[in-house]
Amino acid sequence: IFFRNGMDVALIAPCTIASGNRTTTGRLVAMLRDLSYRCTVIDSNQPLGPVQLQQLQAVDVCIALHAMRAGRHLIGKGGAHVLPSSTPLVLIFGGTDVNEMVHDPVSLAVMTEVVL
Repeated sequence: IFFRNGMDVALIAPCTIASGNRTTTGRLVAMLRDLSYRCTVIDSNQPLGPVQLQQLQAVDVCIALHAMRAGRHLIGKGGAHVLPSSTPLVLIFGGTDVNEMVHDPVSLAVMTEVVL
């Protein structure tokens, strides 16, 4: 992925107050903004609305923190991907993804679909 200053980055992450995920999200956003990227955070604990869908259509790159929790937002109705196929996706697998979610068939199917 070729990164350049001023890129629009969407960060999809579970943003539960006082959680490690929120801390990680805050650190990623601070680092990216320090590097002159414009960041939009989309809370994967909330349903995607029209505004968030429009934001995802316009970003230069998307970072998804947690393959299951954030990944389910990348798959639209009928299994269609929400991001344009030309938008690079950085998918971060968290410990919960690789240690717990892989044992749940529904969660595993979502994570598999996001990767494909």
